[in-house]
Amino acid sequence: NEFNPDWVFPDMIKVGEILKSFDSSEAKNLYKRLDDIFSLDLFSPEFSQVPFETLLNQSTIIDLNDLEEETGTTIAGLIVLSAHHNLNSKPHPSGIKQSLVFDEANRILSKKHSFLDQFVRECRAYGVVTILSSQNPSDFKNEISSSFATKVLHGNDSKKKQIQQIAEL
Repeated sequence: NEFNPDWVFPDMIKVGEILKSFDSSEAKNLYKRLDDIFSLDLFSPEFSQVPFETLLNQSTIIDLNDLEEETGTTIAGLIVLSAHHNLNSKPHPSGIKQSLVFDEANRILSKKHSFLDQFVRECRAYGVVTILSSQNPSDFKNEISSSFATKVLHGNDSKKKQIQQIAEL
């Protein structure tokens, strides 16, 4: 089926209620894996009908610090994939229109998640500046670091390996 913009999807609280109502062990395990999402009220019902584009067109801070690392990475991935899809559906603007900042980007630059790699390589075409931060220069693979025109590196100890990594960046 093709997507219909009139469809109404349940908010995450409703999804949690549905999962709780099932008696199967699979549903219970899935609920446990998603418990952070339900208990922290990350996807409130009042925002269930707000288009994702609204989020992109305003200044928004999404704090994932209180989540388990895997849950935070999954939500960050969902945000990046949604932003990428949204930006792909529009003509390329001239100039910079917005920025996305990822503090502790190492959490979403893991080997098993390549969604950020592609987005970072293409983001300038969408008029998006991407800022990634990490305390360890080795967190940024060449595919990522070569996509940035500007790199700001603050002092790292005098550890020879880190100095070499900074020089390579």
